[in-house]
Amino acid sequence: MSSVRPPKYSLKALWRNHADGSVWSWIQKAMVLIACSLVLNHIAASDNFLDGTSYRFPWVGFLFTIIFCLLVGVIADVNFKFYKKRHFSKKVEAGTIFRFMASTLAYISLFYVPVNIIVELAIGGQISFYFILIG
Repeated sequence: MSSVRPPKYSLKALWRNHADGSVWSWIQKAMVLIACSLVLNHIAASDNFLDGTSYRFPWVGFLFTIIFCLLVGVIADVNFKFYKKRHFSKKVEAGTIFRFMASTLAYISLFYVPVNIIVELAIGGQISFYFILIG
């Protein structure tokens, strides 16, 4: 009687190894990001409502939201790693958390304002500082 062992790198074995790890976590984060981006971009303007006669899919807003959220996540992650190594490893205090949050917001704002202006100029839109401010 011969027993056949499954290959070491079968698809099922690879899935089992990565399903519990960080790959599945990133897939879940990506699905949440895409769902939130779809919902928010569809309720942002009346032209984007599904039941409207002049419906159009908000490609620009959808892609900008996804790219911007990814970059915000990278900025926050890099800033957190810096604070974790320098400040959070010693002692976590309210002042340190406040400085971390303020610096993260400052980095994101410094990134967001010029990128938003450049994107508005590239797509031929009108620059409204009100929308930049609330963004």
